[in-house]
Amino acid sequence: MGVKEAFGRTLQTTYDINEVDHSNGTWDNGGSCHTDTAPETKPGALELEAWNNEVISNMIEEMKGYGRRVRLLNITYSTGFRKDGHPSSHREPGTPADAPQDCSHWCLPGVPDLWNELLYAHLLSMDYDIKRKFDTWKQ
Repeated sequence: MGVKEAFGRTLQTTYDINEVDHSNGTWDNGGSCHTDTAPETKPGALELEAWNNEVISNMIEEMKGYGRRVRLLNITYSTGFRKDGHPSSHREPGTPADAPQDCSHWCLPGVPDLWNELLYAHLLSMDYDIKRKFDTWKQ
C-alpha cells in the first residue's frame, strides 16, 4: 500500500473509532462527551480490543516472523478508562459553544503522562540503557 492510501486509511480509522465515543450522536453531528467528568470505573463498559488493534497486532506478529525487532505497546484499553480526558467543550477561551467535540486528542494531565510512564517502564523492562548506547555511538 502506498503512503497516500495508508494515510487515508489512518484518517478513516480515526473517524470510525471516534464515532462510538459520544452520546447523542457522532463527534461531528451533535455528539458530545462534555458530561464525562470522571474516569470510567467499570472495566466491562469498555471494549476489550478495537478491531484496528487486532489488525496491527497481526501485522506485528508477521513482521516478527521475518526477523524484525518490533513491539506493540498497546495503550488503547488503559486510555479508554479516561473518557474524561478529552478537551471537549473545555478548550481555548473563545471556542464556540457548538464546536464539535474533539475526542481524537487526550489533553488532560494523566493520560499522556500514563503513556510516557508505560513506555519508560517498557524500555526499562527490556534492559534498555540509553547511556551505554550513546557511548557506543560516540566511538
